[in-house]
Amino acid sequence: MNYLGHAVFSGKNDAEMLGNLAGDFLKNQYHHLLDKEVLQGVKLHRQIDVITDDNPYFKEMVVPLRASFGKYSGVVLDVLLDHVIASEWGQLFEVKFDAFTGSVYSGVLSECDRLPNWQSEIIERMARSSWLDAYRSEEGLRRVFHRLSQKASRNLDGGEVLELYKRERDTYRENLPRFLDYNQKKILKTRLLISPRIEWKN
Repeated sequence: MNYLGHAVFSGKNDAEMLGNLAGDFLKNQYHHLLDKEVLQGVKLHRQIDVITDDNPYFKEMVVPLRASFGKYSGVVLDVLLDHVIASEWGQLFEVKFDAFTGSVYSGVLSECDRLPNWQSEIIERMARSSWLDAYRSEEGLRRVFHRLSQKASRNLDGGEVLELYKRERDTYRENLPRFLDYNQKKILKTRLLISPRIEWKN
């Protein structure tokens, strides 16, 4: 999962959520600069990544992407899953999407000075631009893939991703609740997520 998925699997503690959302940037060499709560969030981020990669529904959903995206298929699916989560939001969670993302933005902005300066500036800029909202629309998703392409060794065409997704839309929608349920159960067992941030629908 990408940022929205990690936000969903964050706790109510804003500093821990911050560490979870910034986890990709906070490699081991920066851990000594982090306080206990932020580091707890980074550890949660790592566990979410491990659990997601091992999720049988993730392994199933990545298959249709391999022919087009090869070694980047997992990265593409991480981002695509955030789009599916945003699209199916009302079926999954009690809280409204805007209310949830608003709490994420305010939480990040209130705690971002607990990160190293360079990372604090990046996360603050992302929060002020309401970056989680991009996953809701096809145009937003294309922008996300455009930015990813600048870091990858090949172009990751958001339009191509969307075409593949639309062909398999029913499969992704059916597998999403199973995927999330698997992750939720595994993550809770790690005891790194003590007080979940969001209430799920039964």
